[in-house]
Amino acid sequence: MKNIILKLSDLGCSDIHIQSDRPIYYRYLGKIEGMEKFISEREIRDFLSEIDYLDEDDEDLKEIDASFSIKNFRYRMNIYKFDGGISLAIRILSNNIHTIEDLGLPHSLKNISTMKGGLVIVTGPTGSGKSTTLAAVIDNINRTQRKHIITIEDPIEYIHKNIGSIITQRQVGRDTIAFGSALRASLRQDPDIILIGEMRDIETVKTALEAAETGHLVLSTMHTKSASETVSRIVDMFSNDQKDAIRAQLAQVLNLVFAQSLVLDKNEEKRIPLYEMMVTNSAIKNLIRDGKYHQIDNVIETSSSDGCISLESVKRKLKLSGKI
Repeated sequence: MKNIILKLSDLGCSDIHIQSDRPIYYRYLGKIEGMEKFISEREIRDFLSEIDYLDEDDEDLKEIDASFSIKNFRYRMNIYKFDGGISLAIRILSNNIHTIEDLGLPHSLKNISTMKGGLVIVTGPTGSGKSTTLAAVIDNINRTQRKHIITIEDPIEYIHKNIGSIITQRQVGRDTIAFGSALRASLRQDPDIILIGEMRDIETVKTALEAAETGHLVLSTMHTKSASETVSRIVDMFSNDQKDAIRAQLAQVLNLVFAQSLVLDKNEEKRIPLYEMMVTNSAIKNLIRDGKYHQIDNVIETSSSDGCISLESVKRKLKLSGKI
């Protein structure tokens, strides 16, 4: 199985789907493809035992998040059962952390490294590269600043080594019970920067806002398509009697929302990022307080001098350069 996983990784696939006694499928350039290779349940169990995610007597595989490495690749995996069989959904990462420039992202993302506190959110659909972008941001901070960075992930995807900063990486399920409890505890661990793998629930969002409010820089992700939708989604997580207070708090602490997706290039040979960046200037802060999220896109379009980048401007640039 390892050889098959490595072969598909070298090919440039983004995901691999392995189900016991069924053909292997993989995602290449965003499309699902198949191969005439069947993997038995015994082979899957042997592989899981080899990477220390299954004891011989372990039958509890109903949903497990995991990560592992093979040679120059790192993988995020979800193990789950289907119709009595075992299935693996494997996301292919890299042991090498790419730079912001390597990824084709705006140089201004490096400004995050100088932020003294507040909240930064990277958003996008599943498989759009959110974790890769945040890894590049953390790597830039690690190389240019002397900070204590705590990451709370499920599972740990990119492994960072201490360069200029101390990086403490904690995995939900292995090192801590849940995002919320780990985040609360992190406030007593002398952090400068806290990375939360995903803001999934009200407890995590509330604690993240409080951490950002008390002078910590908090980085996280959400599954939203745009900056305005991100603001709306956060506020809508709360009850009506809480929304005014949350809007005020969010307007105060939100520094930046970076929304991204991946599209095929003109030759359909690789995927490149499409993105927008909302930097919360005074106009955007007022719109958040007033709940006028539908007007945020217009302000992004007209606030390039404040660092905002609209999706349409990125599309125009890519078309003019012949990339899409």
